[in-house]
Amino acid sequence: MTQVRLFLALELSPEVKTLLEEQQLYLKHRLEPTWFRFADSSSLHLTLVFLGQVSENKVAGIKQAISFACRRLSTFSLSTGQLGAFPSLQRPSIIWTGIDGELEALKTLQTRLSQQLSGFAPQEDRAYHPHLTLARIKQFGKNESISNAIMAAPTFKPANWQIDRVQLMSSLLKPEGSQYQVLHSETLIPD
Repeated sequence: MTQVRLFLALELSPEVKTLLEEQQLYLKHRLEPTWFRFADSSSLHLTLVFLGQVSENKVAGIKQAISFACRRLSTFSLSTGQLGAFPSLQRPSIIWTGIDGELEALKTLQTRLSQQLSGFAPQEDRAYHPHLTLARIKQFGKNESISNAIMAAPTFKPANWQIDRVQLMSSLLKPEGSQYQVLHSETLIPD
């Protein structure tokens, strides 16, 4: 049986992608770019639920679960926040941009999707922390320099965007980076 690597995500507006490129440029100028693997801003998205490897014959059921989870949910607005790091600023391995805006609506959407899709993938052990990954650290041991750059980052003007659909995405891992394809899009109720 053919397997596909799946996740659910929210598309970003061009304004958000431009801001993320500015934040990546700040990091590249402030730090040694070879320390990082920067995310391709054109393919960035806000992940809601990661399903992982799923049998292709389950995709129809996943689409139905998404439709049910999104039923009667309205559109909402999000905005970008400031830079941060996982697992912490003291030991960064991923640099990200935070998410602000109508976070209760986002958490409701994410929770409903997780619940409806629980039969298709293992549940996450940790709480959902919405973020946009800017870079993954390749060269460790530079924690203090990276932490200082994040804490000294200018206050970037937030980019706002309207959330009006959820996308089921497939991900194909390639040496040059992941390639994404939208398999299904579920529209939220216009506000």
